[in-house]
Amino acid sequence: MRSEWVSPSPVTMVVNWLAGKRSNPIHGFEKAIDRLNKGLELIEQKEKYCLEKASMEFEMAKEHYGTNNKNRALNCIKRKLIMEESARRYVPLRLALREELMLTEFMKNEFISAERLKKKKKLIEELRLEPMLICLL
Repeated sequence: MRSEWVSPSPVTMVVNWLAGKRSNPIHGFEKAIDRLNKGLELIEQKEKYCLEKASMEFEMAKEHYGTNNKNRALNCIKRKLIMEESARRYVPLRLALREELMLTEFMKNEFISAERLKKKKKLIEELRLEPMLICLL
C-alpha cells in the first residue's frame, strides 16, 4: 500500500532542511519496512543454505557408510549437526524481524489514518459544517 506522496527534488529537500521542516514520515516508515524485508530475506536465505548444507552432509554420510568408511560418515554427521544448529540460530532472529516488521507496518497505517483524520477535521473546519453531517455522508 503506497502513499500518494511524491519525492521532492534535491533542491527542495535542501531548502526544507535549512528551514527546519521535517521530511515526510511515511517515507521513513517505507524505508524501514524495506530494510526489514531485506534483512528478513537475508536471514531466510542463510537459514535455507544451512539446511541444504545439512542435507548434503547427510547424503555424503550415507554414501560413506555404504562404502564402509565409518569415520568419514561420522564426520559428515557431525558437520550435519553443526549446520542444523546454525540454522536453528536464525529462527529467533527471523521471528524478531517479522514482529518488528508487523509493528512498523502497523505504525505506518496508524500514522496514515491519523493524517486522514486531520485532513477530514480541517475540511470540516473550512466548510464550517458540523461533524455529524460529514459522518452521514
